[in-house]
Amino acid sequence: MQTRDEQPTYIDITLPLTPGMPNWPGNPPFKRELFKALARGDSSNVSAVGLSCHAGTHVDAPYHSSDQGVGMEGLPLSVLIGPASVREVPAAEKVARTDLEALKLSGVQRLLLKTRNSALLRKREFAPDFVYVDESAAQYLVEKGVKLLGVDYFSVDRPGDKQKPAHHLLLRQGTIIIEAVDLSGVGPGEYELICLPLNIPGSDGAPARVVLRTLPPDR
Repeated sequence: MQTRDEQPTYIDITLPLTPGMPNWPGNPPFKRELFKALARGDSSNVSAVGLSCHAGTHVDAPYHSSDQGVGMEGLPLSVLIGPASVREVPAAEKVARTDLEALKLSGVQRLLLKTRNSALLRKREFAPDFVYVDESAAQYLVEKGVKLLGVDYFSVDRPGDKQKPAHHLLLRQGTIIIEAVDLSGVGPGEYELICLPLNIPGSDGAPARVVLRTLPPDR
């Protein structure tokens, strides 16, 4: 049993950025190369990277779905950091409103959804049959006042759906989206979320380091 003097546990739920990792089809893949190298006689090792702003674990800004939406610089840290609830949904195809109603989300402002996607996220091949969030679920999250949604694959929307209803609904209402959070080693429960995306002014998204901290027992 955790005591009051016990130090909190930090759980890194960030997908490592590695060459050959799964990538959204059509987006530029992640790559890293040594621009300078000690082995070549340079004064230091310096890496250069190339990637999509939606590579690996990343945050979507409203500009991702609307030319009038704010970029990454407009996202409030007060939403990206704070108490968060991890809930598991045993959906086979999609997360619908009825799935979320069963979770009793009253008072939850930051929600991370764990689905069967968590078993797919670290596989080398992109999985087009991932569980997505349908429009009814997105509308329910807005109604419940959820300010941040994290999902365990590379999109909240159904693959191939160019309308992207969940993206549009959530981002238009100011709900921040974190995609590709690795919840494979995380159980349902209450945590503190620390999500720090790169501050790329005007950008539609940015890779992020995302960590969960266990809460003390009196929380």
